[in-house]
Amino acid sequence: MPDRLVRWLPVALVCGVITMIARRAVAPIRDPDDWWHLRLGNDLITQHSLATPENWSSFGSVSWVPTEPLPEVAAAYVERWLGLPGLAVLFWLAGLAVAVAVHAANRREARPLAASAATVFTVLAAAASLTSRPQLISFGAGMKVRYDYRGLPLEITRLGLDGTPFLLPDYGYAIVRLRWNERGRLLERGFFDATGKPLAQKTGQAGAQFEYDDLGNPVEQRFVDERGALVKIEQGYAIRRTRFDRLGRDIENTFYDERRQPALNRDGYYGFRSEYDRRGFETQRRYLGADGGPFRSRKNGNFGARYVLNRGGEREQEIFLDPSGNPVVGATLGRIEHVFDGYAREIERRYWTGDGKPSAAPLEGCAVFRTQHDSTGRVIAERCLDGSGQPMNRKDTGWAQKTISYESGRKIAERLLDARGREVKPRP
Repeated sequence: MPDRLVRWLPVALVCGVITMIARRAVAPIRDPDDWWHLRLGNDLITQHSLATPENWSSFGSVSWVPTEPLPEVAAAYVERWLGLPGLAVLFWLAGLAVAVAVHAANRREARPLAASAATVFTVLAAAASLTSRPQLISFGAGMKVRYDYRGLPLEITRLGLDGTPFLLPDYGYAIVRLRWNERGRLLERGFFDATGKPLAQKTGQAGAQFEYDDLGNPVEQRFVDERGALVKIEQGYAIRRTRFDRLGRDIENTFYDERRQPALNRDGYYGFRSEYDRRGFETQRRYLGADGGPFRSRKNGNFGARYVLNRGGEREQEIFLDPSGNPVVGATLGRIEHVFDGYAREIERRYWTGDGKPSAAPLEGCAVFRTQHDSTGRVIAERCLDGSGQPMNRKDTGWAQKTISYESGRKIAERLLDARGREVKPRP
């Protein structure tokens, strides 16, 4: 009996991992990043290029390029042909490939039982990263993990098909090394190339260091370069400090540069304070200047926002604030209203001035933007309207209405109309 148990236990462990991945795949999509990955994939298909779409990140302070265009395009095609069930199958296949690659790498070093146990621990440790986002496909290249006596990963090496360290383009590193404190909290994280040399990421960091308070809340995060010196990352700061309340909610975040002086982050402020409701949802955010006082964001032009939430926690209103923390008054943009359907999908967005008159979105120019979905959640129509509810041409794209047609789950046509109902061509 013991021999039979030892012989079948590895199989049972691996089957358990596969079952866990399958249960994740059939669950409803909860990761909001999935939707913009699908949108980006569809935009890449439409423009017949893997370059950055021109209508993306118009307010971004730095240039960027799609880092996962091929899996995004593949996922977009699957969604067109098979809908959301097809994406669930794709997620399961990608997760299965990861589990098989991990087990194969472990099997090269250990007997079946030890390799299967290591596979279980590896997949569980990486559970937070095993999402339906496109980068999951990159995990299939394989990885090798070294643990400490507590089962915490100390070194994760991405492996190529030949079993040697491999530099993944999407990640910018081949090896990541981790250091933990006695309570099991991460103290240091470093990125390295295939030879073990420190390597800076696209964000500007080659590593990060963390400090915690007595309750285990991360109160400081520092980013370092290849030499271990503080470095400013693309978000605009080298140090991020956070204050927490007694419930563990972050109530203040402030940013600092390499000289430990207040730093203006990418969104145009030096820090922010947050307030929450009893459910733990953020209900207010006020921007801070270098002196800790009220500050007008250089990106959106206000001093903060108050959020009115529905029962599901979605933001039904964003009310912009003045320096005193009161709602903005006057002719400037003062409020955005969001309307959701029963599936928490936004179907209408309205812009208002501080004195209650229709306003315009900074990018599109619409006073009202409406979105229509089909029964599977796919967008089938978008409309840009003025304050009186009449169609108006978007400032960024030139169309007032877009309709999308599908056949057997596949997008087959997209029609753009201007405010007069005339067909227009997509802007390059």
